[in-house]
Amino acid sequence: MRMTGGWLALCLAWAGIGGKLPAQDFAGEIRNFPCLHTLVTLHIPSASGSAKPPNELADLAEQAIRRADRLLGPNGGESDVRRLNQAQPGEWVEVDPLTMEVVGEALKWHRLTDGVFDPTIGPIKSLFRFEGGELSAWPSGEELAAAKSRVGADKLRVDAKANRLAFSAAGMALDLGGIAKGFAADLAAAALAEQGVKNALINAGGEIRALGINPASTPPGPWRIGLIDPGGGEIRYLAEMEDRAAATSGNYRSYFTHGGRRYSHIIDPRTGLPGSDRPVGVTVSLAGSGAAADALATVFGILSREEAEAFIRRHAGGEFSQGLDVVTLSEPPDGNPEAAHMAVRPGGTVTINRP
Repeated sequence: MRMTGGWLALCLAWAGIGGKLPAQDFAGEIRNFPCLHTLVTLHIPSASGSAKPPNELADLAEQAIRRADRLLGPNGGESDVRRLNQAQPGEWVEVDPLTMEVVGEALKWHRLTDGVFDPTIGPIKSLFRFEGGELSAWPSGEELAAAKSRVGADKLRVDAKANRLAFSAAGMALDLGGIAKGFAADLAAAALAEQGVKNALINAGGEIRALGINPASTPPGPWRIGLIDPGGGEIRYLAEMEDRAAATSGNYRSYFTHGGRRYSHIIDPRTGLPGSDRPVGVTVSLAGSGAAADALATVFGILSREEAEAFIRRHAGGEFSQGLDVVTLSEPPDGNPEAAHMAVRPGGTVTINRP
């Protein structure tokens, strides 16, 4: 990911909302629609590389995203997640192959992060209300212990051949909120690629997949993403993306306050607690997978700086060998934001820049 304004600018801006295209002339289809509990925006240029017109391509991308929303959301008649969460312990629930695919991706990151990413975090999340208001009463130790006992991806039973899932303990809940938007963006990108699309941009509430370049820009070049300063709410910086995925997470939207402190919606499954001392914002960018970027934005919102650096070094020659950028923004007591940049360059070279 290339940017103007430097890494601090990038981190400050991405922490604000995740990404938004600045106003510009655009030859093609721009479509906005609410889905996945966010606003999804599609940019399909006339010179997409496909013989199909941009509006028809946008239809296909929207259908892919809405399908993911129907299957992976917590509610709705078609939701596999709802049916599993309502099933009895040990009761197998047959699910769509797409659901099995995203569960498999979630379990992969659960394994690679030693449980830091956990798609069964639902029972703990239900104890808190991340709606920007004051939490009147902190859950008791007994309530937290009971919720933690119902969390653990090792208690999710998977029958991949028969496309079915089951819980081995009562009171469990599957929560794919940490990966579903990125996965939906991947589905839309795949639907477009099947039609020969080389150039397009998918923004699922800050989880972004950039295909190729923006042929509508002058001159044609990488997609330019407007980045918003969380302090002023205005576009102040620009980042450039080409064949990349990016995701953001932080405490600027979903949070609560308690005792004068602000707590992020990201819960550490190791402790069962949301954080008040974690990064204000995290941006992750890598090639190829919106689902991976989405999951990793959660992971890097939980790990300490030392843990994050060790995690990156451990996987630099494997999962991250094609490149990775992680920018975290922390807010120390003096109120002056501090940005850190951790990166893996193609081939596995790691660079760490901290304040």
